[in-house]
Amino acid sequence: VPVGDGSRLRMYFECCAGSQAVTNSIRSATSSDGLKWTMDPGVRVESEGHNYASPRIVFLDDGRCRMYLFDRGQGIISLVSSDGLEFYPEPGLRIAQDGAYDSLCAFAPEIVRVVDADYVMYYAGYCRPDRADILRAVSADGLTWKKDAEPVITPGPGGWDVAKASEMCLI
Repeated sequence: VPVGDGSRLRMYFECCAGSQAVTNSIRSATSSDGLKWTMDPGVRVESEGHNYASPRIVFLDDGRCRMYLFDRGQGIISLVSSDGLEFYPEPGLRIAQDGAYDSLCAFAPEIVRVVDADYVMYYAGYCRPDRADILRAVSADGLTWKKDAEPVITPGPGGWDVAKASEMCLI
């Protein structure tokens, strides 16, 4: 994401010292050219007993940024920051793993703001380890989300996407 006047970039990423069953963290690095990166000091997000993945940033109208990320075993959560380095958890889940298509995992959110100022989230929903669909939810405030009843993209009848449609990217 752009930092400050846009002359630098910041990347957020998962950092794990072991399997996905152990505590991990979200860290960041900055770059002026997008090729050479320098680690930012410290940890952006870490909590004992939690495993985080897929951080995504959305800029808010008040100048802060909101990070959405996957909290393994819980679903998609959010945190806010005024400087992009120190993040504070927002209470509650943004997307709970409680639907027909995301009962095992609600993962890898991608969030965009649309013209009428609503938020749209696409995310991977796993109902079992060998099945993933791309799901959609909408929100007026970026905190309370309403899931669509059906997937946006489902696995096809054969080929590369026979089992999973997951971890998309929006530009």
